[in-house]
Amino acid sequence: MGKFIVTGVDGNFGNYLATHIEKLTSKENLIFTCPFEDGLKQWQEKGYDCRVANFNHRE
Repeated sequence: MGKFIVTGVDGNFGNYLATHIEKLTSKENLIFTCPFEDGLKQWQEKGYDCRVANFNHRE
């Protein structure tokens, strides 16, 4: 099975989804993203694979 990417975990819907999907699969199957590093802190502290993904900037 591949990995699931949840974008926008710093927002209302993305955070809600991340909170519920973490109950359905293991950390190794998840990648959480948001546009800024600060929005990932709570998930990084839990040991999730977190990445900055800002769709407004290509680089």
